[in-house]
Amino acid sequence: MWSIWLRGQLASEGKAAKAYPGCTTDKIRLSGGDVGGSAGLEPFIAGKVREGMSLGLSEQEAKELARRYGSNTGKVFERYAACADRAREAESPRGLLASLEYGIEEEMAVTPVDFFIRRTGGLYFRIEWVQQWKEPVIRYMAQRFGWTEKTAETHRKALERRLEDAVLPAAKHSGSLAAAAAQR
Repeated sequence: MWSIWLRGQLASEGKAAKAYPGCTTDKIRLSGGDVGGSAGLEPFIAGKVREGMSLGLSEQEAKELARRYGSNTGKVFERYAACADRAREAESPRGLLASLEYGIEEEMAVTPVDFFIRRTGGLYFRIEWVQQWKEPVIRYMAQRFGWTEKTAETHRKALERRLEDAVLPAAKHSGSLAAAAAQR
């Protein structure tokens, strides 16, 4: 429906619809998407769950990682297998640290906000998990990237603002919304 309207709109503006290429987003290969299509997804996840459990992950954690990382899950599992000592030092679960290291090394996560929002979606779907693990993640990133305490605090405050927005959006913005409605 939208494409028909757009074609008509372009024609009314004297712009040829043929000047715009057709949609190709359905052909873009997404990182982690090589799981055998929708028909292969569940068998793929089942296999990764078995693989993750053989490494010591719980069934639930292995399933979460497989669903999040798709065909890149093996790279996270490699980090999981190699990070036991670092996880103890960071006072973090190995699965969390493996995900964080993968995010840093493969997905360009450079701040706690990158990791908890853009890489895991945790701030949107698992706020308690973010609250539980934010400090170990900040400490690990600070150590890994050589942050000063001031830089670490800047990143801590940025994450806290995002947490506040996620938990209390109506309270924070109710005054501005009421003012905008009054102006109408």
